[in-house]
This record gives sequence, structure tokens and C-alpha cells, in this order.
Amino acid sequence: MKKIMFLFAAAVALAAVGCSKNDAASEGVQYVSELKVNFEGDTRVSATPNASGLEYSWSDGDVIYVWEDKNTTAPAKNLVYDASSGSFKPQNDRDDNKLEVGKNYFVTSSAETLNISVNNDSEGSSNVALQLKNGTGIEEYLPIISDVFTATAESSVAVVHHIVGVVEIPVKAKTSGLKLKDIKLDSQVSNTALCGYFHVSPIAPYSIYDTYGYFESGADIDTPIELSTTEATSIFIPAWVGTYSTINIVYTLENGAATTIETNHQLVVERGKITKISEFELE
Repeated sequence: MKKIMFLFAAAVALAAVGCSKNDAASEGVQYVSELKVNFEGDTRVSATPNASGLEYSWSDGDVIYVWEDKNTTAPAKNLVYDASSGSFKPQNDRDDNKLEVGKNYFVTSSAETLNISVNNDSEGSSNVALQLKNGTGIEEYLPIISDVFTATAESSVAVVHHIVGVVEIPVKAKTSGLKLKDIKLDSQVSNTALCGYFHVSPIAPYSIYDTYGYFESGADIDTPIELSTTEATSIFIPAWVGTYSTINIVYTLENGAATTIETNHQLVVERGKITKISEFELE
């Protein structure tokens, strides 16, 4: 499901609330059946891009996945956003899909694996496999992960962080009537993938590792965009964090063949931020 993306440094606080929302179970186990979602900092709703970073708002029916920290046998718990109450609730009423008071959890925006793994380091930290898909654009929700938090009967708080960055490409047409059908960033340099599968841990700085990636990352263009000859249209493309020594742009106009612009441009992508590159004229 698509959601509106806002360009502002994002952090999402999720609070497990309400004694009245807890379900008493056998052997004294308590379950938190609702998660309240609060944005940290500026919460203004605006669809106007700016260069400060990334933020998005939840839409009715959106799903988050809650993992039990360091438990490799527990599958993700699916919680669904209910716009009427402004909270996330279990996808079903089973106890195994609710948070248990006293246990540690972390949140992701996608669940590409059925379980987590644990690093063989002194901390024994958790990690989970996620995916940044080629061609998702920023209207599909980007992969996020939270810090580890403890579920409590009163209020539990977790802060959710963006894992990837976004590249802004301003483009305009050389002649009138041109429509943009597809556009991608292309690294084509060994070990400089832009998107794909990766592992990430809920510990700052939330670095991506164990990757299986692709040289290209594109935008999600459902309907060809008619370009102006005078004012640039910005296209936003998600990408993994990193410094890329050479970045090319590959674009396709409606009824045209793919064209490559060799920019010889170094690109730095930062987590949760927008990197704007030079304007290009397409023909």
C-alpha cells in the first residue's frame, strides 16, 4: 500500500498503552493489544518536499512487524494501523500476535524473513533481513527499523529510524511534449549496489550489511510524466547509504528507447536524508 512521504528527518515513537487494553492470560501473562504511534519532533502534515530528510504518515491498513529481540524462533507479529483510533492493533486476536509485557521487541516496516538471526558478537545483537526494491520510489514505504524497547502495561516507547536515503534528480525536457516513462540510477561499479536485500540490526547506526544487491535503483512511475521545458520536475529514488564514485542516469521516454547519461558524478547517500544532484535536460 502506498503512503504519502514527507521529506523531514524521521523518528517514530510507538507507545504500548492502556491497562484496559491488556489481556490477562494464564500464569499471569499480560498482553499489550494496542500500539499508539507518535511522531517525534515536527508533526506538521505537508506534501511539499524539502531537503531536511524523510518522514511519512501512516494510512489505514498499513502493517508494521514487531520482532522479539534475540528470539530467533519467534515470527514477526503483524500489527495493522487503525486510522479511527490512531493506533496499531494485532492483525488477529490470537495471543501469539500480541506483545507480551516485560519482553523486548523491535519494529520494522517489512518482513522478508520468517525469523531473525543473532550476531555472534559480545552483545549477541539481533538482525533481520529486509529489502529495498528496485523501482519502489518514495510512495512505497521505505525500510525502517526501531531501537529495542520493552513492552510494559502502561507505556512502551520505541523510536523508528530510516535505514536508507533518497536521491533527488531534477529533470526537464529539451523539447515540449516529452513524457518520462522510467528513470534509474546506475552505479555499474563492483561492490556498489544501490538496492536489494540486506541485514540490519536495531542498534545505532543501523548499518546495512550482508547485502545481495543490484546496480540500479529506480523510481516508481505508474503513468508517464509530461516534462516541462522551463521548470524542472524532481524525481526521487531510494538508495542504500554509501559513497558512489560514478553514477549514471538511465531514462526512457514514452515511445522511446533507454538512454544513458554518463555523469561521472560522485554521489553520497545518507541515512534518512535527501541528496539532490544537478539538473538534467532529457531529449
